[in-house]
Amino acid sequence: MAPVAPATSTFMDLLLGRGTDSGAVAPQPVLTDSYHPERTPSRRRPHRRAMQEPCGTRGRVEDARRDRRTTAARPELESSPMEHRNVSRRGALIAGAAGLLALPFGGAAAQAQDVGVNAGPKVYLDPGHGGTDPGATHYGLQEKWLTLSIARHARDHLLAHGYQVRMSRNSDVYRSLEYRTSDANDWGASVFVSIHINSNGGTGFESYRSPGASDRTMRLQNEVHWGALNRMRLADSSIENRGKKEAAFYVLVNTRMSAVLTENLFIDTAQDANLLDRDGFREKCGIGHALGIRRFFGENV
Repeated sequence: MAPVAPATSTFMDLLLGRGTDSGAVAPQPVLTDSYHPERTPSRRRPHRRAMQEPCGTRGRVEDARRDRRTTAARPELESSPMEHRNVSRRGALIAGAAGLLALPFGGAAAQAQDVGVNAGPKVYLDPGHGGTDPGATHYGLQEKWLTLSIARHARDHLLAHGYQVRMSRNSDVYRSLEYRTSDANDWGASVFVSIHINSNGGTGFESYRSPGASDRTMRLQNEVHWGALNRMRLADSSIENRGKKEAAFYVLVNTRMSAVLTENLFIDTAQDANLLDRDGFREKCGIGHALGIRRFFGENV
């Protein structure tokens, strides 16, 4: 029997990622508009005085002699009208900055980790990972940045509706699990919501509570779960509901208040990653968490 020629790969083989005899691999989905915060060190010019500093001993001696010759004859100078105007302008700028800091919502106040200008319930938001711990990574995305973005959107919404909000981190810093739970306990938070992104295959949204959780915690999970999922489905109605689950995660069993943890889509699934890559979607996700929290506290939203 004549030898059979090796079969070439079909379009379906490439689509399903089966590869070819030559080792070719199916094309991967391309993501656009990735969320990549870049931090480059600033370059500052030397101070003007440093640039004009005389070089060498001779220059310094000549400057000293010139100063001695002119000091005795130099009259005391009064501040000029321009200097008075500059001082007044600085005072106005300082007063203006103080006014911005006094604003209850948004602006400079919203950038603080602990914003205590409101009198509403205390909500502790915990964006997962950070600093040297990037969390899950795929398609050029990092979990630590996605969770921080979602948490900030949730924070801004809650602040605008009178809640007190504290975050375990408000920048790219590492926080241990013990720090996160102790900080929430010491602050006396009413609820604790930890925000994460899933990985290792799959798709959709799921939430967790600790095993044997109280009825209050189960109610918090129910409200946050449906608040986040329904809001995300405004962007994509096909987002899968993976259910409300239990797990003995450290942050759930070591907090003294009702605590839940959410897993917001899969970073290593192309369809989910494309959604997470958009700030508009992350905003919906964050506001969904906030709406669930508000419903938990009895608001009709």
